[in-house]
Amino acid sequence: MPQATDFFIPVVPRISPDVPQARRGMLSWVRERQLLPDETSLDRFASWDLAELAGRVSPRAVGEDLRTAADVQSFFFLFDDLFDTPIGDHPGRARVVCDEFTAVMHHLRPVPTASPPALLHAWADLWSRQTAGMSRAWRTRAAEVWETYFAGHVTEARHRLSRRPLGSQEYVLLRRQVVGADPTLIQCERAGHREIPDAVFHSTVFRTMRELTGDVAFLVNDVQSVEKEERKGELNNLVLIVERERACPRVTAIEAICDMVRQRIHRFSALERELDSLCDRLALPAGECAHVEDFVADAMWACMRGNYDWGRRTRRYAAP
Repeated sequence: MPQATDFFIPVVPRISPDVPQARRGMLSWVRERQLLPDETSLDRFASWDLAELAGRVSPRAVGEDLRTAADVQSFFFLFDDLFDTPIGDHPGRARVVCDEFTAVMHHLRPVPTASPPALLHAWADLWSRQTAGMSRAWRTRAAEVWETYFAGHVTEARHRLSRRPLGSQEYVLLRRQVVGADPTLIQCERAGHREIPDAVFHSTVFRTMRELTGDVAFLVNDVQSVEKEERKGELNNLVLIVERERACPRVTAIEAICDMVRQRIHRFSALERELDSLCDRLALPAGECAHVEDFVADAMWACMRGNYDWGRRTRRYAAP
């Protein structure tokens, strides 16, 4: 089945030792925040094991840092599923909802009107925890990254309303906005309590590496989740798009996406080798250069590999 597809991601799987504690804390947070309507929904949510995903994406995070990372992952999936409701079929309503979540970052107060108040209050709690102790420059970057993520759901709603199948290039641009890789990497900075220098973060090399990280995540995810999305009647999954565009069977479409992942991994590895010269050109202190290298291993590679390993195990894609 597609969920068990093998991908070329040549790093050793890693996971934080504190996943069991983070799992208990995350489920308590979801229950206390009343983010799900009943225990049946909570049991289904628990079967996705998003604390494991957090532990794989941030393998060095422990304690409260991993707890925050796990809660961020739970928010991602609950927010994404919000747009499987009628909100996701009405771009105007989607925009109002996303504007409310964006406003929380700038005003630090939820104003529940069109969106579920519990989820909005949970986001206010998460934003406060994420930004505590971080610099103003980092908070500005983080807000921009999350705004782009929220805005992508409005664009996605427009496409759902039109029921127009997307082409592969148009789909890739949209998927980069809503896959959540950039917010995840921002969270990895926070979990490590060390910020990427702005000159590196905004460089062409690092920006491309962030984009490739997100591409690998969504390409893998589209293969692993295609059966689930097909059952929902979703038109815009890259497996389905490649099948339509190339008039090919599913196995051929999946092979094509595996090749896309391989190409992106090779490109990422080549850019990783350029980081040393980038740090030299920017005259960064040795400690900051070492931190950038650690971030590539502990966040970017971990994000690609961790998303893949978690996706093979989670019940989110296996269950009807």
